[in-house]
Amino acid sequence: MSKESLIQNALDMHVKDTSWYQATTLRERLHGFENGKRVSISERNEDLARGEWRLRHLMEQFSEREDLFAQRLAQDSLTEEDLLVLFSETPERVRNYFASRPAWVEQILQVFSSLSVDSVLDQELSADAARYQEILRQSGWNSREFLTLATPFIREGCQRLQAGVKDLCLQKANIPFECTNVEEYFLPHLLPRILQAVCRTLALELNIARLSNILQGETPEARFQNFIEHLQEPVFALALLQEYPVLTRLILLYVNQWVENSLMFLHRLCSDWYAICSTFSPHAHPGILKEVSGGAGDSHQNGQTVMILTFTSGLHLVYKPRSLNVDIHFQELLLWLNEHGDHPSFRTLRVLNQGNYGWVEFVMMQGCSSQEEVRRFYIRQGAYLAVLYVLAATDVHHENLIAAGEYPVLIDLESLFHPQIKEHVVEKNANTLAGDVVSNSVMRVMLLPQRFFTNGDSDGVEMSGLGGAPGQLSPHQALHMEDPRKDTLHFIRKQAEMPGSRNRPQLNGEDVDVRDYVDEIIQGFENMYRTLLQYRQELLCDDGCLAHFANDEVRAILRPTYRYARLLMESLHPDVLRNGLDRDILFDHLWKDVSLNPSLAKVIPFEQADLQRGDIPFFTTRVNSSDGWNSVGEVFPDFFGRSGLDRSRKCLLNLSEQDLEKQLWFIRASLTTLSIGGQNLVWPKYSLADTTFPATSDQLLAEACAVGNRLEAQALSGERDTNWIGLSFVSDRLWMMTPMGIDLYNGLGGSFSSLLTWGR
Repeated sequence: MSKESLIQNALDMHVKDTSWYQATTLRERLHGFENGKRVSISERNEDLARGEWRLRHLMEQFSEREDLFAQRLAQDSLTEEDLLVLFSETPERVRNYFASRPAWVEQILQVFSSLSVDSVLDQELSADAARYQEILRQSGWNSREFLTLATPFIREGCQRLQAGVKDLCLQKANIPFECTNVEEYFLPHLLPRILQAVCRTLALELNIARLSNILQGETPEARFQNFIEHLQEPVFALALLQEYPVLTRLILLYVNQWVENSLMFLHRLCSDWYAICSTFSPHAHPGILKEVSGGAGDSHQNGQTVMILTFTSGLHLVYKPRSLNVDIHFQELLLWLNEHGDHPSFRTLRVLNQGNYGWVEFVMMQGCSSQEEVRRFYIRQGAYLAVLYVLAATDVHHENLIAAGEYPVLIDLESLFHPQIKEHVVEKNANTLAGDVVSNSVMRVMLLPQRFFTNGDSDGVEMSGLGGAPGQLSPHQALHMEDPRKDTLHFIRKQAEMPGSRNRPQLNGEDVDVRDYVDEIIQGFENMYRTLLQYRQELLCDDGCLAHFANDEVRAILRPTYRYARLLMESLHPDVLRNGLDRDILFDHLWKDVSLNPSLAKVIPFEQADLQRGDIPFFTTRVNSSDGWNSVGEVFPDFFGRSGLDRSRKCLLNLSEQDLEKQLWFIRASLTTLSIGGQNLVWPKYSLADTTFPATSDQLLAEACAVGNRLEAQALSGERDTNWIGLSFVSDRLWMMTPMGIDLYNGLGGSFSSLLTWGR
């Protein structure tokens, strides 16, 4: 049989094959299941053993809370038997759930039907192999050959992108980019994402081929190359893609997102070009687009990310695919603060808001040239902390701040006015009260140092806006490729060294130790705190700066991003890429947090939909609202216990000298935690003064009562217990801010914490 006939027969087979339908999700299958196609498990002879395994695996995730499993079933109006039926369905039965072939299946088949007889799947990328290899190397990948499997999709996506740009060039007068080879701007955003998706599956298939002795070659490198040659055969690639239909659908999804988002970005760039020039480069033409650095931040809302643009003139610009109203009003607040109080002025940024997206001035990291500049930098940091404290901000970690000379500059303001999430606590104990105190203090902002993920084997990580030192080990193990370009290629999990960010100032090219500038941070915070207290009524009035934020959209962070990121990483394991149901079961791990926060159950379907798209789940609210919105604009009413604006107003109204003392304690205590193992601490020295008259018993009793009264005032008393917040050693290595316990021993009260008491 000729090669032409072989390819055509293979394609015909795949068109008729039903295995593509295994890539459908549980909720997609439910539509057909609920439209009169459900039958009893006793009436069918399907893959019952596999279905029972899936059901058992899912139920094990709910073993500690069976009531949550019932809630999970009710969310999709399912019974346990319904779920067993769905988990046992063959691809043929699943196909019958759909009145017509899904659009993504049609697109997969169209991509492969366009292959020519002499197709070699890697040829479209080979011309720029060196450049793409460098792109991937910078992303942490040692090999590009696995991209071969996705080449038909990448090629087809490039063709659609080129066609879209051609139409755009006919519509727009201002085209500030090179229209030819326009994919060169955006392929660096796509290739690492696809490689991350396919790498573990192909590593598995490579090892299966090696153990099966089907690879030719005398060396591991030669056998690896032989495997890549197999991938270049359309029939072999089709069979592999069909064995992992979830992976195939993901590749197609990523390419479609890439095409759509790239064209949307270019359309917006052309439409806004005059405004961009007048706002960010009014005195000189910026030239044409030279480079687009995508992936600056997490992927949200169907693959959209922040982009950094570089123009031939040297101009840099930031594109953000979200409303920038809050950014504009924050710059207005900074200008207002620059005119009030006595503090070094803040640097403001130029912002062009265009509704649901916008453009922002790029901030370049710069060092300081004098000790005085460093001092002013940290005074401003203290002042920022006070401002962010009253704006109910959070998530101001080391990646969201740039050290631009003597100016710290906030570059991500989407988590200002963070709403208060409703929490379900049966009993208010001392520990939960301590958590409430910390979460409503300056520690919530995350500008101050604090350690996460500490345990007996690890010092954890410190990622604050003031800290975030480079060289720390990642808290969770990441995937690392071993033996690249060999048939023994495999992945291992290990901690990775985390790079630093651009938030830490330098003096004449040398790093600066924040612990040398505690007094400056305190000075800046105290000064700004009193300024805010002095002008509180002006800020709170109906036409004050605070009211300007009322209708702005801000992000609501319902879970730590790292939890979503870990789920996404595990969702690319080959074990869950053969059937969409297995990936669904993995994403049902989100239910584990519902025990602590029942309100999360309401948003799990939205979270799972975002994860299915390869995104970090994304939720928003309005500054003056307790409603929430998901990534596609659907509202879930009255989700939050208190709006961000209410939290901010409450904080402003509670400003006082007593609260100031408490927040200053948190600042000093948190900065102390940067000293690991006590190695760089300056321990206090005490000397006893001679006294002519010994203390009387009444005086000693009075002092003891004063100590007791202070402990009583600082106590956090639950319904059955009492606790205090203080500093303690963890595993004799580092300082942590923790509840100290009823005996106060962990606080080391006799040696150190006396320096850090509230009201020092």
